[in-house]
Amino acid sequence: MIGLLLATGFGDPQTLGRVALDEVSGIAVGVHGTYVQEDSGNGPLVERVDATGRVVATLRLPVRNRDWEDLAAAPDAAGVPSLWVADTGDNRAVRDEVQVLRCAEPSGTRVGPVTTYRFTYDDGPHDAEALLVLPGGTRVAVVTKGVAGEAVYAAALDATSPQVLHRVADVPVRLTGTAGGPVGSFSQLLVTGGSVAPDGRTLVLRTYTDLYEWDLTADLAATFGKDPVVSPLPPTHQGEAVGYARDGRSVLVAGEGEGSPLQRLTRTARPTRTARPTPTALPTPTTAPGARPATRDRSASRRILLEVAGIAVVVGLSGFVRTRPSRRRRPG
Repeated sequence: MIGLLLATGFGDPQTLGRVALDEVSGIAVGVHGTYVQEDSGNGPLVERVDATGRVVATLRLPVRNRDWEDLAAAPDAAGVPSLWVADTGDNRAVRDEVQVLRCAEPSGTRVGPVTTYRFTYDDGPHDAEALLVLPGGTRVAVVTKGVAGEAVYAAALDATSPQVLHRVADVPVRLTGTAGGPVGSFSQLLVTGGSVAPDGRTLVLRTYTDLYEWDLTADLAATFGKDPVVSPLPPTHQGEAVGYARDGRSVLVAGEGEGSPLQRLTRTARPTRTARPTPTALPTPTTAPGARPATRDRSASRRILLEVAGIAVVVGLSGFVRTRPSRRRRPG
């Protein structure tokens, strides 16, 4: 259980500017700048932005944007600074495979070869909007988003064949009372982005309304088994993106809606640090194929499901149809 919600882990937001893009779902800070990306219905583009959120360069990846949901900047296994795109959106849970894309971070706009990593889940399709590139550049984890509760799935990186994402942990998101998001208090339970600090010592996940930070260890089950520091995010209609700054002490957040604010939050109390994690082999799954492991207390999820029972037609939340008469779109 979370011992204390809304601890003062991160201070009040500083608004840096506004991003002139409509559907920002990922943000990452690399060695050559800050990057954002939009999700499905947009081109396979990663935009470099300046300190105020103004687009200063466009990187076009020679791949399809099926449903890009998150973005990371981290070295690969060879130590090459890289951009990683999570093509993991699946609102209707129908995709046989999802992908993570990697390219070397360019200093200009010319994008080199893109490596495509293909994945399947060990228990069937999921919608996922948060990508964590783990220290060492040999593993990734994605965090699902949905009414059944958020879970962490991890896999090794191997571009030669599809890899299996194994469920390794549950995410203890809870009702916090923080305002914001597109679907009332249900917004407090939906993970929409994630990031690993440049030094590999901490990770953050965000919901539409709050920021959760953990000390990162090589054992993801142990990491997410500990209480996070939870901080409220500034109210937004549909905040989805989060990325650590290069200092590892602050994060940038952004969201959907053209002209949405680009904001920085800085940690006010540095949590106790553990030794930098080293890559380890993935744990062997302990459940039969298709079975779901034992989960943590899901009382909050059950309460919120009851709360939204009267609007069950909306609780396709992870599966809103992407009709866009005016580009004002579904949460995702």
